[in-house]
Amino acid sequence: MHGVGELVTRPLRRSPSSHAAPARPATRGPLRVLMVTTDWPTPDRPRTTNFIKRQADYLQAAGAEVEVFHFRGAQRPWNYLRAWREVRRRLATGRYDLVHAQFGQSGLVALPKRVPLVVTFRGSDLLGMVSDATGRHSWKGRLVQRLCRAVARRADAVIVVSEHMKAYLPASARPTVIPSGLDLELFQPIPQDEARRRLGWPLDRRVVLFVGRPFQARKRHALAQDAVALLNRSLPAELVVAWGVSHAEMPLYMSAADVLVCTSVQEGSPNVVKEALACDLPVVSVAVGDVSLRLHGIDGCELCADDRPETIAAALERVLRRRQRVAGRAAVRSLDEKVLTEQVLELYRSTLNGQLVADRRRQGKRRLTVRNATPAEEQGWDALVRRFDHHRVVHTRAWLGSLEASGCGRPLYLILERDHEIVGCLPGLLVRLGPLRLFGSPLPGWQTVSMGPLFDEQRVSSADLAATLVPFLRRCHGVHHIELMCSHLDPVAMRASGFRGETVFTYRAPLYPGDEAKMAKVMKESARRNARRAIKLGLVTRLEDDEAFVDEHYSQIKEVYARRGFSVPFGKRRVLEFFRHMKAAGNLIAISVYLKEGGPCVATGMFTVDGHELLLWMWTHRTQYRWYRPTELMTWTVMQKAMALGCTNFDLMGRGDFKAKFGAERDASKYRWVWSRYRTLIWVRDLAEAVYRWQQAIRGRLGRLPFSLLPPSPVEAGQVEDQQPGRERSHTPVEP
Repeated sequence: MHGVGELVTRPLRRSPSSHAAPARPATRGPLRVLMVTTDWPTPDRPRTTNFIKRQADYLQAAGAEVEVFHFRGAQRPWNYLRAWREVRRRLATGRYDLVHAQFGQSGLVALPKRVPLVVTFRGSDLLGMVSDATGRHSWKGRLVQRLCRAVARRADAVIVVSEHMKAYLPASARPTVIPSGLDLELFQPIPQDEARRRLGWPLDRRVVLFVGRPFQARKRHALAQDAVALLNRSLPAELVVAWGVSHAEMPLYMSAADVLVCTSVQEGSPNVVKEALACDLPVVSVAVGDVSLRLHGIDGCELCADDRPETIAAALERVLRRRQRVAGRAAVRSLDEKVLTEQVLELYRSTLNGQLVADRRRQGKRRLTVRNATPAEEQGWDALVRRFDHHRVVHTRAWLGSLEASGCGRPLYLILERDHEIVGCLPGLLVRLGPLRLFGSPLPGWQTVSMGPLFDEQRVSSADLAATLVPFLRRCHGVHHIELMCSHLDPVAMRASGFRGETVFTYRAPLYPGDEAKMAKVMKESARRNARRAIKLGLVTRLEDDEAFVDEHYSQIKEVYARRGFSVPFGKRRVLEFFRHMKAAGNLIAISVYLKEGGPCVATGMFTVDGHELLLWMWTHRTQYRWYRPTELMTWTVMQKAMALGCTNFDLMGRGDFKAKFGAERDASKYRWVWSRYRTLIWVRDLAEAVYRWQQAIRGRLGRLPFSLLPPSPVEAGQVEDQQPGRERSHTPVEP
């Protein structure tokens, strides 16, 4: 761990915000990997950990989708906490199959696991961290060592870079040895004279190369200096430190040097030794890491019997007097990153398949699972929801996008599977309320009806859905409170699963495409008469597609609420984003009624058309013009347009007996199903609703509170109605 705390992210391939599935067989698509590391080479911060970047690049080239999150731990708990929160946020999107932590301490930020965890231990994480100042193991290093052993126990797969590191792992870890690989296309021998000319080095000077941070006590630069100082008594040579050199230039230095010296007190598997061998550069090293294995059988390299300066100097002198390159490249050919990448991918696949088998065993005969949609499924979400009965415009991406843009929460696109076949889906939003997380499909206050789950009722029961959905949302998204609204969940099964049901009323009217006369007969005479009267008085309807409509519409909404003594429980932003998203999706009918051409706007409304359904979202009018009855004319105009588009059903979205004038009948089939991890949350929700009904005057001041704990408007999902003597009641819908 290095430097001060800093969080940086560098995705190797950006993918759209999406929600990923739990573990799945590798044959179903590219593996999606979140790689987490405390060390990552950047242009402004040279590091010797280019092997991590190289592994990520090669995995990407091999077909895996790799996103890298790197941060600076600096042995500071706060940095790890920040990193943990960021990794939690990324995993909550669900777009990863597994996490690959580079270094054991990086694995801490992936716990508790949401997807399988693979950890690569690279040296100091298991062997103990050495102080840069003293060269001794520090108490912080010993603490990290213990934490890393704990990570190894929780990991689904463990990789070590050398055989000797296995002894430092708990017995349950069962590690796989996969050394850090080499880019053999980059590390190739260059003729020494050419390399020295490019570096500006004298051709006759003997050069001992030291690679690493000279100020890091673990590398023991001083020991190398002492050895070269002794060497100069009998054979002149110069010690060159390659630090701050770009990784791409390192083969040039190794080709120009006469020998590499390695004096580290502790290493896992020093890559610099392997890279030197790939350039056929002789190596003199103390016995550290797996160097003895790497140098075995290579003539011209020296493994020192001890770490005294005299011993190292003598070995350097023998190598320099030979003045020969070594056959090191052939010895490290098996460390080609391309070969080792396949081993890592195979470990990924076996880990995922093992997780899948474990999941199946846990599920037994109950094979229904819930997962986050993949990026491709999210892109094709609208087509997916239309595969199921009961789908509505509220299930579409445009509707969820309007809620997200309004600040209601973060969308979740959930997939129901049985035996790897999609049997249902559920859109919703995740909302944060302090330490609590709420999942709404929808929550009150979103002007959204019946979002709820869609599923094949022949293959999914309400009991299965509830029993699978709740654990998934708790485990993968940390949800404490759930609300679903739909009309096709079995009340008995839902109550048995711990949900409380609340009836949500609405009014529905049939529509008769191609037969306006029949539709007119279904409507009450008062509605027909008022529509004719409005036309006779010169009222004109106009379909709107300019965002300026929203200003007038929201102004009228505020006027009606103020008349009733209420503050509007949603902002203009919600209205604007609904207008934008529904218009872009081609579902919007925005309409205004004017007193006459060029006259004032006296009424406005927004409706949606999707499939065979016309849906009223919001309608309102100016108080001073309500005796013109503009709402009847506006609604009849929209109904005519909807029937021309083939609509057969009109949901007037909420209560209000006056809606019967449009041929609508009361519908009580819809329920809001509420579940909370803690009973106190249900109590708080109900208390908030009761208090709200007595304190509506201060609702506007609470506008920044998440809508989820606020109850719906005074007439839930209905209309605010006026009644004045001698006048027919007027109406304006409020939030459902």
